[in-house]
Amino acid sequence: MRFLVFVLSVGWITSAHSLERYISKEECTEIDIRDKHPHLRGYFSKPREQKSLGWCYAHTAADLLSVEVGKPVSSPQMAAVHNQWKMKKHREGKLKDLGRRNLSWHSFKSDILVGGDSREVLENFKGEKVVCTEEEFPYSAASPFGRGLEGIIDNIEANKDSYRAGEFHVSLACENIVSELEKLKMFGKEVVHIASMILTDDINNALYNITQNYCGKTKEVVPDYKVQSMMNPLARNGGSFSDDETFKNIEKQKAKKFLDHISNTLKKGKPLVVDYWSPNFWKGDSTGHSSTIIARKWGGGRCHFKVRNSFGQKCNYKKLIECNESEGAFWVSDREMIEKTWRISNIEN
Repeated sequence: MRFLVFVLSVGWITSAHSLERYISKEECTEIDIRDKHPHLRGYFSKPREQKSLGWCYAHTAADLLSVEVGKPVSSPQMAAVHNQWKMKKHREGKLKDLGRRNLSWHSFKSDILVGGDSREVLENFKGEKVVCTEEEFPYSAASPFGRGLEGIIDNIEANKDSYRAGEFHVSLACENIVSELEKLKMFGKEVVHIASMILTDDINNALYNITQNYCGKTKEVVPDYKVQSMMNPLARNGGSFSDDETFKNIEKQKAKKFLDHISNTLKKGKPLVVDYWSPNFWKGDSTGHSSTIIARKWGGGRCHFKVRNSFGQKCNYKKLIECNESEGAFWVSDREMIEKTWRISNIEN
């Protein structure tokens, strides 16, 4: 995600105020948005695995919109709409780097665009009249065919790569892509047409056309909404407070306001997107990442927030991070939330 690049040059420092509690035990009552949306409990409790596609921004945007719509919405549609916007900006000369993913097995540049901003996704999605449900156009297919959409896209790109390189005849490449698309069970007799479109056009365009024409009859109307964002007051100072006492007190007040906004949003039964540099919590690749805040609790002498991730049931988190493996989530203390994140966003009606 391009918006977090500046964090690299700063790093994150545990401040002298790390032991300070920002939220008291009395304030930190238990909150879980699933209690207000029991029909979405299964959705928000199920681990999510983005795997090779950097669409975390689409998954988190889908989480927020799912609460507004009242049922799980399709994260692939969120990504497809956002990628159309990126391609338009690129043609207009307003966006230099489209963010095509880098795959080692590709002899040609990947079609698929990755990296994005959940806030931009939600803003751009306001122009859509309907939203596809997760059931109609899922990211992770619960089927014997394997890995779901991300796996299907991998295989489609491999076939396009072989076709471009002259290794596959057009008929074989098309046949293989048809075989992949049939796993989605969406297209019926038009699957050959869709396969031909994918083979000769950009996959991002094809995915967008799919969401516009093949989601079925249960498309849900997109409600009116407003996207609200708040910058972490310590983000530009490496997660630590100023040495100057006057500025320090102002920053502490802003930090409390930042955390209070999270709590107040959760009390309304609404999730929030949190943006951060993944190595702050995760032992793995260094990249910008987005997750969804869905709950709050007291534990270990501090207030903690539950963060729904998109790395499956892996628990490769750093020390002191409590992993909720069965739900693909983790718990972040108030201290870590204020010292190691960059921005929060939510839908406010």
